[in-house]
Amino acid sequence: MIAEYFVIFDNVRGVIKDYSSGHIVAFDAIQSDKKARLIAVSFQGNNNYYYAENFVTKNTPNAQLASRPVAKSVVDQQLAMLS
Repeated sequence: MIAEYFVIFDNVRGVIKDYSSGHIVAFDAIQSDKKARLIAVSFQGNNNYYYAENFVTKNTPNAQLASRPVAKSVVDQQLAMLS
């Protein structure tokens, strides 16, 4: 799914945005063994999709995401919390 992906670290103020190539989504400059949260947001036609998961950063090249449809207000609220 075409989406915007973000990694937010628990102990560092900042967000890292993805870079995509085909079906590959990757992030630069992520230190290993850091607690973080992955967020994916997508707008497809009249549908809004959101995914969030806490994880510990490691080399996980085949992570699977399962976005769920949500109201636009949920997406707006979650993105506002990134500020």
